[in-house]
Amino acid sequence: MYYCPQGSDPVLVGAPTSASTSTVRQLPYGADPQTLYWYFETLPDVDGDGTKNEAFSDFWVYEVTVDGTFSVDDDGVVTGYDTNAVTRIGKIGEPGFVTLSGTKTGTSAAQDINYEVTYDQPELIGDNVRRFKATNEPESPSIIIRKQDWSGGWLADAQFKIVRTGDGEGTVIGTYTSKGAEDDGYVYELFPDDGVPYTLEELVAPQGYQGLQAPLTMRIDYSTGKVTVTGGETDYYVLYQRGEYPGNSGGADAPTDTPATLIVKDRPYHFEAIKKDGVSGQPMAGVTFVLNQQATVGDTTSYTKYADLITDSAGKLKYATGNKYLDESLPAGSYELIETAPAGYQPMARIYFTVNPTGTITPTTGHAMPQGVTLVGPTEGTGEQAGKLVYTLTIPNTPKPLKLRKTDENGTRELKGAKFSISIWDGSSWASVSGYDEIDMTSVSVIELSGLPSGLYKLTETL
Repeated sequence: MYYCPQGSDPVLVGAPTSASTSTVRQLPYGADPQTLYWYFETLPDVDGDGTKNEAFSDFWVYEVTVDGTFSVDDDGVVTGYDTNAVTRIGKIGEPGFVTLSGTKTGTSAAQDINYEVTYDQPELIGDNVRRFKATNEPESPSIIIRKQDWSGGWLADAQFKIVRTGDGEGTVIGTYTSKGAEDDGYVYELFPDDGVPYTLEELVAPQGYQGLQAPLTMRIDYSTGKVTVTGGETDYYVLYQRGEYPGNSGGADAPTDTPATLIVKDRPYHFEAIKKDGVSGQPMAGVTFVLNQQATVGDTTSYTKYADLITDSAGKLKYATGNKYLDESLPAGSYELIETAPAGYQPMARIYFTVNPTGTITPTTGHAMPQGVTLVGPTEGTGEQAGKLVYTLTIPNTPKPLKLRKTDENGTRELKGAKFSISIWDGSSWASVSGYDEIDMTSVSVIELSGLPSGLYKLTETL
């Protein structure tokens, strides 16, 4: 702690003889938060005149180095030092510099790291607490990682893992979650070693977004300060070199010391499930389903009911209550879809699909799609879904075959030798049925008509 009346040079306060007189404190290694406290019943009498005329606003806390020998107690109070060996590092408005020995995350060997030390203006809390903040910024090049949506808005809740891959198996730096607009989508500031590769993997994309599908590899060249990024799809990230990042100020020029900035972008997606007649392709309304979600307890995996579903007039699956559709709001997980077969149609096998954490939708591993069922995507959205990736689950139903049996008028004796024509009502007239120009029963008395779409039919005997 220093005494610094306005316009004067800072003077170290206190004597190094005991915990009650020393004002030098040491942060414990790894302290979180990095906080120290100074408590005084009365302000120190710096000039020793016994008048206690020092003002609260004239006391300042600065970072220092201490040479020689000293002792540190459990509260971080430093004693036994030579006051001439205490060196202040900068002050308000004048950054200082210090070299500390430390071990970067992901490495095992200690190294000297140069820091620039800056100070915020003190904050007065109430009338008896003064808060000081010192920031140590490494001078080595860094990469700031941020998260945006496809249109450039800051995106929260994306989860990433960073791995230092330059030492064989790789060392995990950590997992980090993106912040929102108030923090410009901040994820992490990485201080990489010179030329060493680091991978950035998106573990979880925010709900309704598709994230990175392959890790990005980052390297920095200390001699040029340039960052290179490889891997992944280039549409999903933007790299600004040191001094290029314009920030969130509408394109204003960035300060030349702005760190390299990697912005990872996630693209919104849309999901829909559609029920159709397997022959005509027409949508089927009023078909009901049960959607179950996979749950694992211990070593046991099972499916539990998630929701009841029903199709609308366009065949789209929606929740049975309310007006909400089965869409991209479905949480990540594996699902089982069970249909109640509509009258006149063959039962549909259970459908299994998975919404993956990074926003893709795929058939569940170990389960093939039932015959005729398709899960298509991602495709480029159009109309209301323009700009989005679209996944479409299409569920066709095959009508049950119609058995036609020719008998005498009593229905007791089967007859051969007949021919029939069949037509379907299209809403205004009777139309021919594809694949059935004529039903020839000249040599049989029973025949199955398969592949008929749902509808109203007319059967006419022609022979």
